[in-house]
Amino acid sequence: DDYGNEIETRYVDWDGGLMNRDDYGFARVLREYDSKRGKLLSERYFDAEGQPAIRKGYGYAFYEQYYDERGNWLETRYYKSHDKDELVLRENTGYAVVRNDYNEYGELSAQRFYDEAGMPAVSTKYHCTGFLYEYDKQGRRSRISYLGLDGKPADRSDYGCAYVSAQYDDAGRMVQESYFGVDGRPVIRRDQGYASFKKVYEDGRLVQEQYLGLSKEPVPDKDTGYAMIKWEYDE
Repeated sequence: DDYGNEIETRYVDWDGGLMNRDDYGFARVLREYDSKRGKLLSERYFDAEGQPAIRKGYGYAFYEQYYDERGNWLETRYYKSHDKDELVLRENTGYAVVRNDYNEYGELSAQRFYDEAGMPAVSTKYHCTGFLYEYDKQGRRSRISYLGLDGKPADRSDYGCAYVSAQYDDAGRMVQESYFGVDGRPVIRRDQGYASFKKVYEDGRLVQEQYLGLSKEPVPDKDTGYAMIKWEYDE
């Protein structure tokens, strides 16, 4: 368009004719943007015959997005057709609608997922119905809460924790991340095998990273098998 936004994509064969991409399931994409801010408002998919197409692996033919006066992303809705007459669960995330809230500083404070009927949906990607975000005085994200069907913090089935807290040093670097259950007590993050990790910096350089258990004892990271990493630097 006049603002440089990509409003259409076509996939063609050797002869220049439209062709359906095997991995996407469509031949053409049309996009609409907000003329004031250039924000993406919608995306529609078509097959090689010009008919509405379902995006393969995602399960929707059309989605639209909404923003507030600041340009913050408020909502995305996924539809089964271009007519917007039927919401559909996005196949790779398990929700039909995502809504965001912001605090007075414009920071994302909550994100929630809903099904076709407008009820809270447990995302198949994030294993919760949404997130609550908290920030420290410097605007750094200090806490994430995972939400259950009742809208209250609940343990993520993949992580086994309901909260994540982060601490930062004076330079703004995250130096500790810890995991907690619904009752606020420390827990082992199921997919990682530790309850917290710490990073140590000296002269602006990362010199140590350590994984800790419930009693602050060193424990191995599930992915790597070691409990501590140390770095040394020459002069």
